Amino acid sequence: MKPLQKLICLSFLLAFLAFKADTNIDLQTKAKSEHKNIVVYFCGSDWCSICTKFKKSFLVKTEVETLLQSQYVYYVADFPQRTKLEPNLEKYNEFLADKLNPEGEFPLLVIADENLVVKEKIHATLSEDLAFQKLKNNGK
Repeated sequence: MKPLQKLICLSFLLAFLAFKADTNIDLQTKAKSEHKNIVVYFCGSDWCSICTKFKKSFLVKTEVETLLQSQYVYYVADFPQRTKLEPNLEKYNEFLADKLNPEGEFPLLVIADENLVVKEKIHATLSEDLAFQKLKNNGK
C-alpha cells in the first residue's frame, strides 16, 4: 500500500472512530461528574400521538425545559417505527428501556440517579402541576 493510500485509510478510520465516540452516550458518567440525577423521556416520535401531545403541552414549556437542562442530565430515548436510528443509538435506547422502563410505557419521564436506580416515574396522565412539582423535587 502506498503512503498516500495509508494516510487516506488512516484518516477515514480516525474520522469513523471520532464519529462513534461522539455518538456514544454515557448518561451515568455525565451525571456523576455533574452531580445530577438523570431524566429519560421515553417516546415514539413518529407513531405515538400521546407522546406528541405530552411534549407540546408539558415538555416544551419554558420552565420545564429550563429545569430539565439545568437540574438534570436529560435524554430522549426515542423509539420510532418509520425512522431508522443509528444502531448504537438504538442499542443504547433499548438498554435504557430495559433498565428504566421495562413495562414499555409511552410517553414516560423517568427520574433516576447516577446508577440508573429509578427514583420517580412521571406519566402523561399526571396533572402538569404535579408532574412539574416532581421534577422540581428532583425525584425526592
